[in-house]
Amino acid sequence: MPHLIDTLRHVTGLTITAAGGLSRTFLPRPVEDTTVGIVEFSNGAVASVNATCAAAGDYPLFVTRYSIMGSEGTIDLDPFGELHCSDRKSGWRLIDRQPPIGFGDASTAFGDVRMQCFVRQMRSFIAGMRGEPMEAGSGHDGRVGLAACLAMLVSTRERRLIELTP
Repeated sequence: MPHLIDTLRHVTGLTITAAGGLSRTFLPRPVEDTTVGIVEFSNGAVASVNATCAAAGDYPLFVTRYSIMGSEGTIDLDPFGELHCSDRKSGWRLIDRQPPIGFGDASTAFGDVRMQCFVRQMRSFIAGMRGEPMEAGSGHDGRVGLAACLAMLVSTRERRLIELTP
């Protein structure tokens, strides 16, 4: 879920002001494996985030999903599949499609194309430690994303929306 929150903040450029959600553990593991969350942004836009690794069998086009809805348009993103956008002028349209990763095979799951994302991220972190401009998120970004994820867990326990402070 932290990656979903980071992406939402990066794509919108907005602050998350509230978060809520329901998290569950369906598989025999010590952490939650399924979360359905909602976030509110500083401009009033809302987004839903869904993540699971507990789907029974194949669940085509779904590992995680972002749906960002605002008065000017909608973004629907499966980070492992397709990005769609919609607005009143152009309607629903496919913007991009990521090639399949092939998680079941180490040569594709950990292949060069996918691993270059992590290499670039590590280079950015090192640049930040040197006081140079970063491409990846900062420590502040990490703390804000974590706060939103923790708010979803608190929301699950307390059955209420959690307000976040900037």
